[in-house]
Amino acid sequence: MRYVYTTTILLVRHGQTESNINGYYMGWTEEDLSKVGYKQIQRLASRLASQNIAAVYSSPLKRTYSTAAILAKPHGLEPTVSDEIIEIRLGDWQGLHRDEIKQTWPEIWQQSRTDPSTVRLPAGESFAEVTERAYALSTVLLRRTRGCRR
Repeated sequence: MRYVYTTTILLVRHGQTESNINGYYMGWTEEDLSKVGYKQIQRLASRLASQNIAAVYSSPLKRTYSTAAILAKPHGLEPTVSDEIIEIRLGDWQGLHRDEIKQTWPEIWQQSRTDPSTVRLPAGESFAEVTERAYALSTVLLRRTRGCRR
C-alpha cells in the first residue's frame, strides 16, 4: 500500500511594526513588533492553535522571530532560524521613507510597483535573488517535512 501525504506550508508575514505604519523601509533593522503587531499575531496564533503544525521557521530578524515564537508556542515548538527567508537586502533604501525613495529613484520605484521581477534595489538585492532563496528553502522544507505528523 502506498501512502500519500500532503504538506501545507503557511507563509506568514510578521505583525505590524512602527515603520510599517509610518512608511519606512526597515529592511534588516532589528525593529520589533508594535503593540498592534503583537495583538495581530496573538489572534493568528489562536486561530492556528488547532492546526497540525510540525515546524515553524523564521528569519533572524527580531520582528519575524517574535512572530514565529508566538505562532509556535501553542504547538510546543521553537522556531528554526533560517537566513534564506530574511527580508530583501534593501541597500540604499533601508531606513528611508517611501516618499524619499519615490523622489530619489522614481524609475526603480515605479518598476518595483508594477513589475518587481526585474528590479535590483540600489546597492541591494534583486527580487529574483530573494525568490531564488525562498524557493530553495521551500524545496528543502518540503523534503524535510514530507509525511511528518504531530
